[in-house]
Amino acid sequence: MKSIVPKQFLPVLGKPVFLRSLDVFQSSAFKNIISSIVIVLDESYREEYSYLLANDNRIQWADPGAERQDSVFNGISRIPDSCKLVAIHDAARPLVTTEEVLDCLNDGLKHGAAVLGVPMKATVKESEDGQFVLRTVPRERLWEIHTPQVATKELFLRGFQKVFA
Repeated sequence: MKSIVPKQFLPVLGKPVFLRSLDVFQSSAFKNIISSIVIVLDESYREEYSYLLANDNRIQWADPGAERQDSVFNGISRIPDSCKLVAIHDAARPLVTTEEVLDCLNDGLKHGAAVLGVPMKATVKESEDGQFVLRTVPRERLWEIHTPQVATKELFLRGFQKVFA
């Protein structure tokens, strides 16, 4: 975004993007469903947002990592083992709805894992060399993967074992 400020802290209607994402998970629809919220946040921002911990005892911090996958691993590591499902959400995606999150959680319970996907709207071209188009990929079968990504903590950790091996 070519901004000095990381995108999750940019204001949308006067409120940082990541707080708009958090609002969804703190909504009344999830009061009895979500027992733990881990926010991966650099220590340099924590004092400014310390009121979040004071206002919601489900919230705790995790340290960011060198790569996104490291940040996700650090966040998952802070989730209690007693949680049935883990929902990983990108804080820079504030437009997710309560209904979409509920659907992902329900699908995760039913199938063991789930992810939010939306039909592809963009036209996608295939090219071998980046200069000539081989074909237009039919978008009817393509989906953009968003967040949340939902699975058991154990399944996520098994995946990380393969990544870190």
